[in-house]
Amino acid sequence: MARTTTTSPTPSEALPFRQVVIIGAGLAGLNVACRLMTKLNFDDFVIYDRYPGLGGTWYENDYPGCAVDIPGCTYQLSYAPEPNFSRIFPVRGEMKAYIDRVASRFDIPRHVVYNRNWIDATWDDDTKTWTVELQCTKTGQTYTQVCKVLVGAIGHQVDPKELQVPGLADFKGQIIYASKYPAGLDLKGKDVVVLGTGSTATQIVPNILKHVESCTQIQREPHWIVNRPNPHLPSWLRTTLTNFPLLFRLLQHLVFAITELFYPILGRSLARLAIKHMKQASVPEKYHSILTPSYTPGCKRIVFSVDYLQCLQNPKFSLVQDTVSRLDPTSVITSSGASFPAQVIIVCYGFKAHTFFYPLHGRDAITPQQHWAQAGGPSGYKGTSMHGFPNFFMVRGPNVSSGHQSLIWFIEASTELILNVAKPLVLGQVDCVEVDKEAERKWVVETQKACQKGFWGRDCHTFYVTESGWNHTVYPWTPYKLWFHRFVSKGHWIVTKFGHLKNDQDCKS
Repeated sequence: MARTTTTSPTPSEALPFRQVVIIGAGLAGLNVACRLMTKLNFDDFVIYDRYPGLGGTWYENDYPGCAVDIPGCTYQLSYAPEPNFSRIFPVRGEMKAYIDRVASRFDIPRHVVYNRNWIDATWDDDTKTWTVELQCTKTGQTYTQVCKVLVGAIGHQVDPKELQVPGLADFKGQIIYASKYPAGLDLKGKDVVVLGTGSTATQIVPNILKHVESCTQIQREPHWIVNRPNPHLPSWLRTTLTNFPLLFRLLQHLVFAITELFYPILGRSLARLAIKHMKQASVPEKYHSILTPSYTPGCKRIVFSVDYLQCLQNPKFSLVQDTVSRLDPTSVITSSGASFPAQVIIVCYGFKAHTFFYPLHGRDAITPQQHWAQAGGPSGYKGTSMHGFPNFFMVRGPNVSSGHQSLIWFIEASTELILNVAKPLVLGQVDCVEVDKEAERKWVVETQKACQKGFWGRDCHTFYVTESGWNHTVYPWTPYKLWFHRFVSKGHWIVTKFGHLKNDQDCKS
């Protein structure tokens, strides 16, 4: 949600009390809403989102070539299977349409209020409620919303990293951030510079080459790139899977298992595989060294590409390993002193992912940043809850993510735990639910110890890990273990019923 605010022209407007407030209308928020209705038969909730439409990252990201890099059969909500994607890895338009269909099926749109930034939320220990501050992105009008339960479903990678170099004000062309790619951008006959590498850049480059005069990609360091086709799925196959839902369910489990075995089976040979693919694609020899990282595959996320490697033969395209030093009115200047003509700069530096953003003031006005400073880094009990922030829950919070598996699995697992814990709270049977301080501490210590055994960030710089070595992103065990997170552990939760402590077994569904 929001990272900045503007001055409100009028006093803040108080909104009617709601039992549950969900921040974020992406897949995480959508799943919480659907499960509130289907699991708890509850609909006294509202969803706020800063965008004008549903979908979160799949609403905002619409750059050329944008697509899912996980097989579409596993990138679906378990209770809303659809074997109708036209390709193995669905393009953005199909993913957005799927989200819209699921939302309509469960009548979610009537609960969503768009164009609302989340500014702050303050816990009131007397009333056991949260007061949420919101701001309209169009008018600047602010609102206050009191609720019993607050759910942060805002995601981790939300705002793009900004290009910060001298000469920005002097540049006469356009600077475009990939996640905010404008519809109808005309690149015909223009000199384009793409900054960054990774999945986004490798999706964009092949899809703009036919339009541009020239395209230069400037990467600071290489990624391991594995060539991966994305064939059309024949209509007969999709029809068969639609008519035999059990068959589609078996396919989903099989593909999930194969994806999970990808690294254990191919881990040590991924480097050889990437080099083999580079040679099979007839990549010019001058690029071989800058397409061969020195770090272990998996330290950073592997990049799977449909046709990027083949583009390196195109005379319009050049790949450079360097850093941007400054801009002048018509070009990009690198640290080596080279100059590259640019009428359009497309920034693919990824997202501000070094930490999580929850604008909260919990008990005694503590903020998440202060809480994490005491813990050692961004963290939470099973990625869902923090002591000192009663009745607040995170969907896919710290250490509930993967570099290779479907994030929807992680979203659903987190949501099931949240609803099992919060059920009596949501239904008005108790006042307050809070994770036990020691239970959270033990979980965080165990998680970080497990992360140290992995290869994430071991011999490279990655957004998974902070400079101090704290892994705040990756779930360090098999995602199959995550399924068991939904069960409430005895003694791990503090439940208060109208001022009196209550056994946490009452949280169970």
